[in-house]
Amino acid sequence: GQEILFRSDYTYIAKQKSFYKVHQQPETWLEAKRICALEDATLFHPENAKKLKMKKGEPNNKRGNEDCVAILGDGLLNDSDCNLKKHFVCKKPLHSVHWNSKCNMSNSGYTFNEYTGNCYKFHTKPMTWFDAYRTCIMEQSNLAMIDSELQRNLLRNLTKDAVTIRIQEAYQKGIFHLGFHNRYDHGWETTKGKPLEMVPEENWWGGFYPGEGCHNKCGAMFYNGYLVNINCQTKSLFICEHQLNNQVKPDTVSTYSFEFYVEVLSL
Repeated sequence: GQEILFRSDYTYIAKQKSFYKVHQQPETWLEAKRICALEDATLFHPENAKKLKMKKGEPNNKRGNEDCVAILGDGLLNDSDCNLKKHFVCKKPLHSVHWNSKCNMSNSGYTFNEYTGNCYKFHTKPMTWFDAYRTCIMEQSNLAMIDSELQRNLLRNLTKDAVTIRIQEAYQKGIFHLGFHNRYDHGWETTKGKPLEMVPEENWWGGFYPGEGCHNKCGAMFYNGYLVNINCQTKSLFICEHQLNNQVKPDTVSTYSFEFYVEVLSL
């Protein structure tokens, strides 16, 4: 039959005509919702919540802060504190999948570049280096890297309009997170664990190559395309790069006997 495409880390259930992914890393309700959105999905919600039953004695709004809903291992609903971290399930209905054929992915925010053969997405929500890295991973991509003059010009052009973007929160303007770091003091390396190729001083802003004892351990790019090291907690904009052969290992779960978040709009 026809191949059904979405993300390789999601499982398609034909009866439900939807893709699902169980996240085993517990998160708060709001963070779970955000992660599902980054994966181009939504936090799982029953098609007909009225058919589901609450656990006996629930909802009780214990301590007055149980505003979210979770499904228990026995299938019953329970109101819960939204700040508690729980497992969660993301769902993508088949009818909502729009395939980005040039980038071989469902995320329409990525644009194919014929010169590098990869796809790129410029993120305009400021994040720390760690959060930017995690965001790219959730989009089945990596923080972009400069390993040639071609890459430098490409990323510089992608970010040239950043000065015209209105962003309310504070962040470091003119600098963009890239996929390299020296967090382990083993020398500058890419997020894939390979030594940084653009080491010569002329590739760094002001000709300054940061030594091993430098306190700013994360990598970035100035607006002009030259490399710079920054504090990993500095918030800035960033670019994700998706390689067409990129694959993410699917999550596997042997049992569903835990409590996990769902999105329920009304009961």
